[in-house]
Amino acid sequence: MMRFGTGSLAALFLLAGTASAQPCPKVTYTTEAATVKKLVASVNCLVGGAEKAKTATTEATGPQVDTFQMVGPQHSRAYRKIVVVLLVVPAGETTKTALATVENPEARIAATGGAQCRVIVNHDNTVDGQCNLTGGTFYVVYQN
Repeated sequence: MMRFGTGSLAALFLLAGTASAQPCPKVTYTTEAATVKKLVASVNCLVGGAEKAKTATTEATGPQVDTFQMVGPQHSRAYRKIVVVLLVVPAGETTKTALATVENPEARIAATGGAQCRVIVNHDNTVDGQCNLTGGTFYVVYQN
């Protein structure tokens, strides 16, 4: 088993305490078993805090997706930057897809039995979708 001196253990937690804004349990030296348990809990807390901070940063800057089920008309909220809109419609035993972008703002799909679905990317960065006779789904991939 690896042993820590009280000075190196204190330095480790002083440094670890300043690395994260999340409140983590403080480690005090009482017995070996209790100290090891607290050390593991503190390291887990710091790693968890770092992962949450990394995830929050990635989610805020990376692409995100909103999903809308359509039976009849559907309207989305406004987005800062639409990357692509994916229209998905079941057609018998298969699935049909179509893409719409800001440059090519309309996508249409003919499904079984004369059903039609379409999506339109509007100038105000909202999306309108509509399906008749069948349901469909559209996915808005965006960055905010």
